[in-house]
Amino acid sequence: MNWLVETNICPGLFYGTPAQDGFLIRLRTPGGWLNSQQGRAIATLLERWQRTVQITNRANLQIRGVQESPTLADFQTLQKLGLAASNPSIDHLRNIMGSPTAGIDSQELIDTRQLIKELDKFIQNHPSIAQLSPKFSIGIDGGGTVGLGTRSRIAWEHRYNEIQLSAVALNNQVNNQQNNQVNLTSCVYFRLALGGDKQLYDTNVLIEPKNCLSVVTVLVKVYLDYVKQNPFIAGGKNKKKPRMKTLANRLGSGKISRTS
Repeated sequence: MNWLVETNICPGLFYGTPAQDGFLIRLRTPGGWLNSQQGRAIATLLERWQRTVQITNRANLQIRGVQESPTLADFQTLQKLGLAASNPSIDHLRNIMGSPTAGIDSQELIDTRQLIKELDKFIQNHPSIAQLSPKFSIGIDGGGTVGLGTRSRIAWEHRYNEIQLSAVALNNQVNNQQNNQVNLTSCVYFRLALGGDKQLYDTNVLIEPKNCLSVVTVLVKVYLDYVKQNPFIAGGKNKKKPRMKTLANRLGSGKISRTS
């Protein structure tokens, strides 16, 4: 087998995760989006390997029972099509989770697709993020029909993201001095929550959409600094990288809120 990166605890593309029926490969699709060109490339691989594809609850594409590694040309094609990270060392990180109806849902407060693209670009251009736990994850909820995080009707879905941004609409009072009236205008913000221990902790921080990337950048920096100072925690027989919930428990949500 000719893999490019050493095997990680979480399945990825650039290494094969051993399983009973062969190797497990996982493709990240930020936001869960695929275009026709990407679909054809995946279908070509599946036909060659005589495999089928599974869709995970994070909108990853998962291929099981693979008996041979992708060729260098396969890796390059998937990278060119946006189905693989340009830096293999960060490709194993959890997918950015978004609503499957983003951009087409008349109920949503804000279209989250551009923000998801910006966050994925940030992750791909910061190789130091590879030092974080592979379970590092971000969820973006635009307030539409399909709820993510705490808006989901299924309680066990609340735990999936370490950083959760959920759109909320708030009414602001605007004084109109010309006619001496007070008008109410609705503004959309993102509410920040941090995940851990199978639930999300609300930080009570409201973020303007244009500032979301900056806030996530600061959170990642604080998280990276913590991991550098505390590289491993005990986890049964193995040592695991600290999760963001460990940082939140250590610092307290109040201090993280002030940092954000």
